[in-house]
Amino acid sequence: KMFGFSPLSIRLVNLLTFIPFAIYTFKIGGFLKQNITRVMFYVGMLLTVNFIQFFAMSRGYGISMAFLIVAFYFTLKLYNEASWLKVGLALFSLLIALFANLSIMYLVLITICFIGLTIVLNFKKYSADKLSLGLVILSFAGMAIGLKVAIDVSFFLKENGLLYYGTLDGFWILTITSMLDLLFENKGLVIQLVLGVSILILFVVY
Repeated sequence: KMFGFSPLSIRLVNLLTFIPFAIYTFKIGGFLKQNITRVMFYVGMLLTVNFIQFFAMSRGYGISMAFLIVAFYFTLKLYNEASWLKVGLALFSLLIALFANLSIMYLVLITICFIGLTIVLNFKKYSADKLSLGLVILSFAGMAIGLKVAIDVSFFLKENGLLYYGTLDGFWILTITSMLDLLFENKGLVIQLVLGVSILILFVVY
């Protein structure tokens, strides 16, 4: 309401969040040891056109991707150090990402589990400082409240028929087979099997 409804004003927040996205992408790249791997990571994250286009939309996709990257960075840092501030920043970033894009709920929950794992691994350091442990507990309490609100909003949207995108057919049929049809004009069983086996091989190698 403050800045009107021009294409610039309704897309500006997504555009601006590309800044933290780029900064924390470079910071995550710093964890990679080999130069070629680091360069491939930067190219994949910063120069993939259909992904970067999220930051030009008026929807919340760009915001969610940016703050997910921020949360991932702080989660990675927590494996080597105990910091209540980084726990708080990781959880806060996840909340922003979630409210920008409710469809990443499962990814947010998985990331919270990883954050919990880092706390278990460094529990002695956290427990040595009662204030630090209390602030970590407080951060998780805030995250739990945020999750409750997000879940309530999701059910509200569902009950009012506002979740009008997608189907109940599942990820493979909705996304994979439709993309195969668009790319190759073929979504037969053979090409699905080839893709499925390729994904499994890549997953095992990774």
